Amino acid sequence: MSVPHQCAKEQQMDCSGRCFTPTLDCPLIFDHLSTCDDWLGNGCCNEGAGGYKSDSGFEPDFNCPMWGCDGGDCDGCRNDPILNANIQYRPTKFNRCRDYGPIQVDDQWSTCEEVIKMGLMSCEMDLCDGCNWAGYCDRSCGFCSGTVSREDNGVAATCIEEEEEEEAGGKEEGREEDEYCILLTAAISPAQDMTHTVRKQPMLRLREYEKVVSRYANLSRDWIERGDKPPSIVFVENSGSNLTTLRDLSAAAPNIEFISWHDLYTPPVSRGKGIFEYRSIQYGIDNSEKIKNCKNVVKVTGRYFAKSLFDEIERLKKESTKYKLVVQSTENFWNMHENDGGIIRSEIVGFEKQAAGWLFRGQNEALGLPMERILRLRVRELNEGGAKEATEGAVGYFGAMEIDPTRNAEGVVIEFL
Repeated sequence: MSVPHQCAKEQQMDCSGRCFTPTLDCPLIFDHLSTCDDWLGNGCCNEGAGGYKSDSGFEPDFNCPMWGCDGGDCDGCRNDPILNANIQYRPTKFNRCRDYGPIQVDDQWSTCEEVIKMGLMSCEMDLCDGCNWAGYCDRSCGFCSGTVSREDNGVAATCIEEEEEEEAGGKEEGREEDEYCILLTAAISPAQDMTHTVRKQPMLRLREYEKVVSRYANLSRDWIERGDKPPSIVFVENSGSNLTTLRDLSAAAPNIEFISWHDLYTPPVSRGKGIFEYRSIQYGIDNSEKIKNCKNVVKVTGRYFAKSLFDEIERLKKESTKYKLVVQSTENFWNMHENDGGIIRSEIVGFEKQAAGWLFRGQNEALGLPMERILRLRVRELNEGGAKEATEGAVGYFGAMEIDPTRNAEGVVIEFL
C-alpha cells in the first residue's frame, strides 16, 4: 500500500496509512460508537480487514502506537505507518469499563442510568452476567474495573484459505505423543452480524472466558499436585483479542497454551458461526506447539467448563476401541431434519487430528448444514459406510458432563453438555 505523508486537514490517518474523515467514517450506531476514540479500549480488536465496519463501511485499523494500540484490545501492537511528525498520540491505557447501551425498553431508547433509576431494569435481575441483558450496563452496575495495557509489538494477523489447508504437522521429536489434547475455541469479539449470537459484548465474553480458564487452570493444578498429568489445553481465540488476563490466570498451569489470531479471510456470516469455529480449530491444529504432540483433539466451546472432562478423556484412553469420532450423547435443544436422523450437539467433539477437514468442512447454515447437522452426517458415514474412514466401532460417545450454569450464545441456560 502506498502511504501518504499526510492527510487532508479534516482527515486523520489510521494504522494502515489510510486517510479517513472521522465524522463520517467512525460512527457505528449499532455498537453505540460515535467518535474514533470510542473504538479504543472497547474490547474489540480493530485491525482493519476482518474487523468491524462503521456505518460508512470503513474498517478502521487502530492497532499502532499513534492510536494507543487500540486501547490494548489486540494481542500485540503493530508499528505506525510512515507519516509526518504532526501526530497526536493516544495513551496506551484505557478504562475498559463502559456501558454498551442505550437500551430499548417498550419501544423507547434509554441510557443505562435512566433504565436503572426508573426501575425498568435492575443490575441484579436484568443486567448481571447471567441475565438476559448481560454486558449492556457494566459501568453503571459496577461489573468491571481496572485498565488493560498492552505495548508489545509484532503480532501479525494470519490468513488461511479454506481451499488450501494442509494436514497438521507431525509430532515434535523427542516428546511422547499424547492421546488427547483439549482445544477451547473462543471469539471475544464475534463477527459483526454473526447468526444465533445474542451475547456479543466483548468485555462480557472476556469475563466468561476468564472464569472458564481459571477453572481449568485450577483443575490442572489439582491433577499436577496429586502426581497426575493433566491433558494439554490449547485456547484459540479468532478475533485477535488481548489474552493477557487469561495468560495471567493460568500462569501456574503449564499445560495451557494460548493462541490469539485475527482471521482475515471471512466467510459470509450466512454460513453460520460453525465455519468460523472450524477455521479456528484448523488454525490451532496447524500452529499449536502442544497439539503437535497429540493424536486426537477434543474441541470444547470455550465458554463452558465441563467438570468431568478430564475424567472422560481418561475413560476414552483406557477403552480398547480407538474412536475416530466421539460425540455428545445429551439431548438437543432444537430440532432439525427429524425425518432424516436429526442433529448432534456440537459443544464438545473428539476426533482424530488429521480428520478435522473432513469432519467440519462444508458447514453452511444457509443450506441447512450447521455443525450439528454435519456431525450427524459424519456419524452416519462412519457407521454405515460411504467414507474412507468408515470402521466398525469408529464412533464413541461422551457421557453427560455437568457444567457451571451458563447462558449459551443465544441466551439459553446450559447445565449439561
